[in-house]
Amino acid sequence: GAPRSLRWYYKMVHWSMSGIRSSMKRKSSISQQIDPVTKRRVKTSKFQWSTIHEQVFFAVGVLAALLMGFLFPFIIIAYAELTNLMIARHSNGTFISNNFLLQLFGGGSTNSSGTYEDRMNRLLDDSRAFVLASSSLAATQFLCAVLSIYSLNYSAHRKVGRIRRHFLKAVLSQDISWHDTQNTGAFASKFTDSLDKIQEGIGEKVGMFTYLVTTFVASVIVSMFYGWELTLVMTAICPVFVIVTVLVARVQTLLTTKETESYGDAGAVVEEVLSNIRTVMAFGGEEKEVDRYKQKLSPAKKVGIRSGLYLGLGGGISWMLVFFAYSLAFWYGTPLILADRDRPDSVYTPGVLLIILFGVVSGATHLGLCAPHLEAFAKARGAYKSVTTVLSSRPIIEINTGGLQLDSKLGDIEFRDVHFTYPARPDVKILKGISFKVKAGESVALVGGSGSGKSTTIQLLERFYDPDSGSVTLNGVDLKNLDLRWVRSQIGLVGQEPVLFNMTIAENICCDLRVTRAEMEQAARDANAHDFIN
Repeated sequence: GAPRSLRWYYKMVHWSMSGIRSSMKRKSSISQQIDPVTKRRVKTSKFQWSTIHEQVFFAVGVLAALLMGFLFPFIIIAYAELTNLMIARHSNGTFISNNFLLQLFGGGSTNSSGTYEDRMNRLLDDSRAFVLASSSLAATQFLCAVLSIYSLNYSAHRKVGRIRRHFLKAVLSQDISWHDTQNTGAFASKFTDSLDKIQEGIGEKVGMFTYLVTTFVASVIVSMFYGWELTLVMTAICPVFVIVTVLVARVQTLLTTKETESYGDAGAVVEEVLSNIRTVMAFGGEEKEVDRYKQKLSPAKKVGIRSGLYLGLGGGISWMLVFFAYSLAFWYGTPLILADRDRPDSVYTPGVLLIILFGVVSGATHLGLCAPHLEAFAKARGAYKSVTTVLSSRPIIEINTGGLQLDSKLGDIEFRDVHFTYPARPDVKILKGISFKVKAGESVALVGGSGSGKSTTIQLLERFYDPDSGSVTLNGVDLKNLDLRWVRSQIGLVGQEPVLFNMTIAENICCDLRVTRAEMEQAARDANAHDFIN
């Protein structure tokens, strides 16, 4: 809901403003626990991904948004002062009050004496001052908007870019048992969807949310300052404004999502047809596929009509409330103006009525527009939790933990009473106390039915997994005590179903190893692949 999203917004601002000195210097104060479900070590400290440079940009973006929202009521004040002065010039002094804003730009003179032509000349000065004041305020708001959006998007892009790199590194650093228990197909989605949501939640939407809230607060404060009684009456309709705006935005979002899904289904038909165009043409199925495409478009058409209906209804209600607010302001405010008309210290003037009217209505409208941004913050919060689950997970078998590197020539391999079950299938025991030795120079074949553990022994030798009990030794040394990266660099393996990356054959054989062409060709010969490659 909105309160939780607001808490996430403030937590997010704190996260970005209280960042770290470096994301690579976290080791000293990190405690570790064992997750009771996955039995894996998890870092309990919260990840911080912003540098001082990015914190400065974030702060500049938020401050620019605050200034942009703070300036909004002053545009209304300039218009109200001009209104008072127009009445005063024609009524020979009535309703002239403090015109501090127009006076800053060369207008707003309180001198009401002189001929009608003199007063009209002063009104012309007031108009010029209004143009200068409005233009200056609008230009300042424009510059603040540009600065806010650029700074926040720049900061968010750099932060999420860093998270992307660490996310991929974290995934590639996990051991095989972790991948067995995860939906690896979701990683691509997390790379795009979740991280995009995080970037959206800490980017320009922070500035827009800050601007909208600041505009509402500043407008209400200014309105209360000029006339608290009328302001309190006008704020009674604020909840209705907010509710209608939120409902319209929520319904529009839901219908847009359904419409997009329908277009996606229709697009899948087009993709399927075009990818199999020869088959479609061979069987004369063009008309059938066109009908199928129309059928998929039908839900999108219905949703589009409903969307237009609800959008028009929401817009009509919104404008009805605006005009109702005008009626309420004039109905309640006019007697206040007439009561203060002859007082030297009058509070309510036509200009004050306009300040309160436009201030409250605009403020309520801006507050209602916060709803989509709150949803974005909530989605970013959920996406951040899912991503940090991967980022904070420590592999059970770490590849960079050091260890022994044997000086003697590799040779003897021994399995001693090895018991093993795969983490993804804990109820199926694969190895039940297997023991055997392989001497240096021997060629050994493991024979057995499907699922008997032949491939499992190779994976234990490569230390993709650790045995549940027993040990696997190399030259009498347990694999757990050896440098894992070094052990794997000593093993050559041709799998039953080799995977080829989108590279050349030579690059697939070398796979980032620094070897000569002769060594690469010899590896192909050893795998009985050299002849058919040539």
